[in-house]
Amino acid sequence: MEILLVTFSAENIYLEYAAYGLYCLKAYVSKDNLPVNISVKCFNCSVSLPEQEMQNKEITDFIRDRDVKIAGFGCYIWNMKRILSLSSMIKERFPGIKIIFGGPQIMYKPEELLAGHPFIDILVRGEGEEIFADLVRYAVHPGASLEEIKGITFRKDGSVISNPLKEILNELDIIPSPYLTGFYKIKKGYVYPVETTRGCVFSCDYCHWGMTKLRFFSLERVKKEIDYLLTNMTSISMFVDSAVNFDKKRALEIIKFINSHNKGTLITMFQSIHFMDEEFIELLNKSAGIYSEIGIQSLNPVALKNINRRVIKREEFLKLGLMKRPFTVDLIYGLPGDNLQFFKKTFEEVFRYTNNISMFRLGVHPGTKLWEKQKEYKMEINEDYSIISNYSYSKSEIVQTERFKRNYEELFTPVVCSEFVWEEISSIADSIKLSVFDFINNYSNYLRKNFSHEYINTIKHSGREVKLQSLREFSIAYGGEVF
Repeated sequence: MEILLVTFSAENIYLEYAAYGLYCLKAYVSKDNLPVNISVKCFNCSVSLPEQEMQNKEITDFIRDRDVKIAGFGCYIWNMKRILSLSSMIKERFPGIKIIFGGPQIMYKPEELLAGHPFIDILVRGEGEEIFADLVRYAVHPGASLEEIKGITFRKDGSVISNPLKEILNELDIIPSPYLTGFYKIKKGYVYPVETTRGCVFSCDYCHWGMTKLRFFSLERVKKEIDYLLTNMTSISMFVDSAVNFDKKRALEIIKFINSHNKGTLITMFQSIHFMDEEFIELLNKSAGIYSEIGIQSLNPVALKNINRRVIKREEFLKLGLMKRPFTVDLIYGLPGDNLQFFKKTFEEVFRYTNNISMFRLGVHPGTKLWEKQKEYKMEINEDYSIISNYSYSKSEIVQTERFKRNYEELFTPVVCSEFVWEEISSIADSIKLSVFDFINNYSNYLRKNFSHEYINTIKHSGREVKLQSLREFSIAYGGEVF
């Protein structure tokens, strides 16, 4: 029996990253030695219409040529429309195929989703490995009843039925490694994920991560996978845990193992600022191959409380000053209780310690606790589930923040941040009586207004003196001092 698993990555997510979960399904099913062949395909969701049509053709040709009996789709907020359109077309062309949806996006009102889309046969709710394996066994030996399979929503006699949820896996090691089994063939130079945990110790209202408790793969399993990836010289390996350092002792051991085995791979890890101490930071500072991403989101205590996120203490935040190696801080704008003025303050506080700041507009996703608080926080949301406004963060402030984000990412960062430190940038901003936030906006607007793309690119790729001259010209234009 031929089975095809498909998903589409978001614009900013590596294909290899997005496909990992599907390979976990394949690896788990393989334990039973069933007479099935499972193929995995992953595509970028953010492509032109002609490219989408080429993707569709590749998928439908594969289904026709291999006589695929089951097509499973990994559904996320960014690819749901794409998958609904594609699977409808597949069902029309191949009426006998079974269409299965899984992933976090189908957890919200699954009965309505199935009732409204007759081309979908089954929804998998929750962690998919065991449930999908049960469905494959059912497909191979159809004597059993779908009503016996926990964690699915399906149709029977014209009615939609949701079976009870399946218990989550506590012993994660029973999932065979997609890498160590050879199912997930890696290529040198690509980006691949590392999963050492599932779940989260926090329960932030905007996130699905904290809806299941934190569980761990064994250190032995983790080390084997890391060694495999490092030995095969992947370009970047990304830890997909919500935060590696929830368990400090375990995190230290993992980092020490990486340090002793790394041959040139960049390792990206999400870290929680709440669990960073001097010992942990000291080890990170010695880890040339490890790049940290720290989710601060906001320094506004009201906003953090509104999203059920732990408030960051001042002494925790100041530990960023101990970081000697480059790192990224993630911020979210549009949080209920926050506003543009406080977001500026958060940005400038963070900017003292790192020029690498990622900014994300708040997403209010179906099935999260925040989704249920739309009326309470007077949230207006667009069709992509991104915040338009709330009771404290106005629509115009969201637009202004978006503009600042674009200026920072497209112009300011590549032009200035690579060559200048905080003190220098702050000094220039002070000379023309601007905050750092407003300086970034004004300088970026100055470049756009007065110079061609070619000239701006020249500044981007030139050394410090050329960039300094550009800053001098900008300072003079705004009545600042000549430096």
